[in-house]
Amino acid sequence: MADQKLRLHHVDAMRAPKQLGVLVTHSVTFFPPALATVVGTTLIITHVTRFAFMFISAAMLVYAYPVLERRDLGRFWRRRLLAIGLPYVTWTCIYFAMQVDQVASPLQGLERLGYLLGTGYYQLYFLLILLQFCLVYPLFLWLLRRSVGHHLQLVAASVVLQTVLTGLIFFGGEPTWFEGAGGGMLQLWNYQLFLVLGGVFSWHYEEAHRWLQRRWRGVLVTTGVAAAVAEGFYLYTQEHPTSFLAGAAPNSGAFQPATVPLYIGLTACVYLLGSVLGSSKRSRPTRALVQSMADNMYGIYLNQILVFEALAATGWGKAGRVLPWPIVTYGGALIVFVAAVLLSAFLARLPGSRALAGRPRQPWPRLRRSRRPSCLSYSARSPTAALEREPSRPPTRQLA
Repeated sequence: MADQKLRLHHVDAMRAPKQLGVLVTHSVTFFPPALATVVGTTLIITHVTRFAFMFISAAMLVYAYPVLERRDLGRFWRRRLLAIGLPYVTWTCIYFAMQVDQVASPLQGLERLGYLLGTGYYQLYFLLILLQFCLVYPLFLWLLRRSVGHHLQLVAASVVLQTVLTGLIFFGGEPTWFEGAGGGMLQLWNYQLFLVLGGVFSWHYEEAHRWLQRRWRGVLVTTGVAAAVAEGFYLYTQEHPTSFLAGAAPNSGAFQPATVPLYIGLTACVYLLGSVLGSSKRSRPTRALVQSMADNMYGIYLNQILVFEALAATGWGKAGRVLPWPIVTYGGALIVFVAAVLLSAFLARLPGSRALAGRPRQPWPRLRRSRRPSCLSYSARSPTAALEREPSRPPTRQLA
C-alpha cells in the first residue's frame, strides 16, 4: 500500500455476491430440487463462498494491521474476541433456544449448548475459523513480511499444499487428528491458500488490482474451463461411484483437488464483480446501495438460518408442487437475502447491535434529505466483520 488513504472498497463490495452464494448453498438444503445431481452441481460452484470468506478476511485484516507490534497484541486480540466472539455466543444461544424443546433435560440442554459453542451452529462455525486466524495472525503477518520479494513463490507453495490437503481429505488418507471435528471444516489449515492469497493481494493491492483489471477476459475464460473440469469430474464420479476417483468424501464437497483451480478463479471473478459494483463510476444511489449491502453482510451471515426457518415454516418448500424448482430453490435464497438485509438493518439500530448485527449501533434514518460522505469510504463502522481500521505506518511495498 503506497499510502494510508488506499481503500479496499472493491474487496468490501465482494461481500454481497459472496453472501448470496452462501444463501444459495443453504437454500438447496432447505428447499432441495428433486434431482440430486442438481444439488451437487450447484454446491460445486457455491462452495467457493467459504474460501472467498477467508480471502476477504485476510485481505481486510492485512490492510487494517500491516504492522502489529508486540505491545499491541493484547489489544488486538481483545478487540477481535469482542467483535467475533460476542455475536458468535449471542446467536449460538438464539439458535439453541429455537431447539430447546428437543432436549430431554437441563443437563442434556447444557451439553447441547456446550457442543454448539465448541463446534458452531450450522453456518456459525466459520467464526471459530476466523478466531483461529486472528489468534495466529501475528505469525501470518511475520510470514508475509519475511517473504517480501518472494510472494509469488509463497503463493505457488500454498497452491501445492492446498492441493495435497484437499487430496488427503477427499481420498480419506488423512489421520484422525488431522481431520478433527467437522470433517476438516473447522481446521484453519484447510483454508490456508485463500488466506495467503488474501494477504498477498492486500499487500500488493494496487498492482494486483490493475493486473486483474487488464486480464479480466482471461480470468473469466480460465474459470469457465476450471468449472467445466470440476463439474465433469463430479458427474463422472456420480456415474462411476466405485471408481477410485470417487474418493471417500462427498463428491460435491468443498475439499477436493479438482476444485482448487475453480475456487481460485471464482474468487477472482467475485472480486471483478465487486470492482464493477464498487466502481466510482456507478451512480450515487448505486454506490449507496452497495455500501448498505456491505454494511449488513455480517448481520445476514448471523441471522440467515433464522430467516430460512421462518420461510420454511410458511410452507415455501411445498411450493415446488406448483412452481418450477429454480423458483423455489434460488428464489428462496433471494427472498431470504432481502429479508435478512432488512432484519440486519433493524437489529443494527437496537441496543446490543454489536451482538445482534455485528456492528456499532446505527441511527434511525431521518426523513429529511442530508448530504452524506462518500458511501464507499472504508471506516470503522463498516462491518468488515471485525476488522476496524487502526491506522499504522504501512510497510514498504515491493512487488513479488
